[in-house]
Amino acid sequence: PDPTLRLVETALDRDLFGADVDAAPEKPEARLVEIAAKLDRAQVEEIIAALEITRPDAAKKLRENLFAFEDVALLSQRERMLLFDRAPTEQVIVALKGTSDEFRDAVLSAMAARSRRMVEAELRNADQVADKDVVAARAAIERIVVQMIAEGAAQRPGAGEAAA
Repeated sequence: PDPTLRLVETALDRDLFGADVDAAPEKPEARLVEIAAKLDRAQVEEIIAALEITRPDAAKKLRENLFAFEDVALLSQRERMLLFDRAPTEQVIVALKGTSDEFRDAVLSAMAARSRRMVEAELRNADQVADKDVVAARAAIERIVVQMIAEGAAQRPGAGEAAA
C-alpha cells in the first residue's frame, strides 16, 4: 500500500497544489474548498490537521474559506434571499430542524412573510425528519453558498468587514 499511497499523494499534490499548472488552472484553494464542501466536518478537520503539518498556508486558506451551515445567519439579507431562491424550500425546512429560535429568525428574516409562515408551520411538524437527512440538507445548503461565493454572488462571512 505504501507505493500506492505515495502515487495517490503525488497526484493529489500535483492536482491540488499546482505542480502542473495546465492540469490545475484554477486556484488550488478553491479546489480544496470545493472538495471540503462535499465532505463531512470530521473528514474536513482531519484534512486540515494533516495540511497544517505539511502545508500550513494551505490549511489556513482552507479554514478561512470554509462555510458552515451556522454561518447562514451571518450572510447579508440579499445573500440569504439569493440562497433561498436556489435552495428548495423543503431542503431549508429540513436543514433548520433542531436550530434555535434566534438562528431561525435570523435566517428566515430574508423570506417574504407568507413563505416564512409556511416554513415555520412546516418546522413545527418536522419532528419525523431523520438526523442524517438534516445533516445532508445542511451540507447541500453549504455547497450552494460555497458556489455562490465562488461566483461572486456572496461573500464569506467576515470578508466584507476587512474591506469596510
